[in-house]
Amino acid sequence: MSYLDDMTAAGLPIGWGTLLVGWDGPGKHGRLVDADEVFAFAEPLMEGLPAETVAALADPDELPPALRELAAREGANRDRELRKWRLVMLKRAMTELPKDPLYGLIALTEFWERFDYPSDSPHIVQGRGNQLSPAEYFTDQNYRSILDDHERWIRDEEAQLKATPTPR
Repeated sequence: MSYLDDMTAAGLPIGWGTLLVGWDGPGKHGRLVDADEVFAFAEPLMEGLPAETVAALADPDELPPALRELAAREGANRDRELRKWRLVMLKRAMTELPKDPLYGLIALTEFWERFDYPSDSPHIVQGRGNQLSPAEYFTDQNYRSILDDHERWIRDEEAQLKATPTPR
């Protein structure tokens, strides 16, 4: 299942800005959307697009500028679109976390590092803005607490992103 499928399943609106962020690679990630996914999204919208835009969407070399133009035309908010990617990527990462607190907390820290530790992150990094010792941080109890914080963040973030539809 692709990340775009994950967004659809979560009821998150997908627009040209969503595709652009996925094409460019959200955070420090590489490209997460391929040309076929962009074209599949564009196909039902082609009647309303200029012929040169349709041609650009079918040409891998012209695809990035076409996506930028379409995202700008729809009024896409890059920060909001990045939040969608963070959300679906975190939801997937949460299903793959190790049960061991040491490795699970390391995996969560690595996840958030790839987004430069955003201020709205629910994650707590040992020694970063806190006085937690490794003995306090890498416990089952702390891990469960941080996982609960992440689950709550996912619910809140999903509700916020659904509340404001992506323009088309």
